[in-house]
Amino acid sequence: SGTVTVTDSSMSANQASKGGALYVNSGTLTLIASTLARNVALADGGAIFNLTRVVLTQSRVTENSANVNGAGVYNQGLITSATSTFQLNNATREGGAVYNAGTLTMTQSAIIQNRAGAGGGGLRNGNSAALFLENSTVGDNSTDGSGGGIHNTGAVDARFVTIYENLASTGGMDIFNQPAAGKSFNVFATIVARPSSNNRIVCSGAPLAAASPGYNLISDSSCGLAAATALIQLHDLTPGKADSPPYYMPVAVQNNPVL
Repeated sequence: SGTVTVTDSSMSANQASKGGALYVNSGTLTLIASTLARNVALADGGAIFNLTRVVLTQSRVTENSANVNGAGVYNQGLITSATSTFQLNNATREGGAVYNAGTLTMTQSAIIQNRAGAGGGGLRNGNSAALFLENSTVGDNSTDGSGGGIHNTGAVDARFVTIYENLASTGGMDIFNQPAAGKSFNVFATIVARPSSNNRIVCSGAPLAAASPGYNLISDSSCGLAAATALIQLHDLTPGKADSPPYYMPVAVQNNPVL
């Protein structure tokens, strides 16, 4: 029990069965302005395997790998991420950046250029999990399975989020949504956009749910919401695309908070 705070540090090139760099099974771990890079998990959690609580602030989780799930993070507890980036992580099965089986809150964070073999190129949100996204980007992730950006079977609440340019081989370029009973994928002032290079649908599975009045921009009707009348080129609005945070979508133009 207790709290450990790590600031301005780097943990790289470590290997473990679970949690290549960090295995958190008690207390609270806080990482500030730190980097977790090129760590390897033989099972889950390439960089972090969390059973209790982790707080990430202004940190980078990059180029980690997991032979099973969650190349960046495998979470069974509580994780809060603020102004942090998850990039270029690779999971053999699900959750290129994060496999969430607990509660995950991400604000002003980026999940970009991650990959998973079986599903959830960016994020895999499990049956009993809760995912809260705000002012964040999920982009340019890929999977050989379903849900290039997010594969969800739990509960998701996304507000002021950009989900775009993700790729999936078997369904849901950006989102695969099949929530467990009593759960839903809620979106507000959120953009969901197909890869500009093809016409494949952005969502697969159950419809998303929009808070009224919604203010969402969706590139087609596959998400179960009204299609946008004009889709902006999101990749032109993301500075650097893969450099440093923040990767926030533009908001508050005229009467639509998305634009």
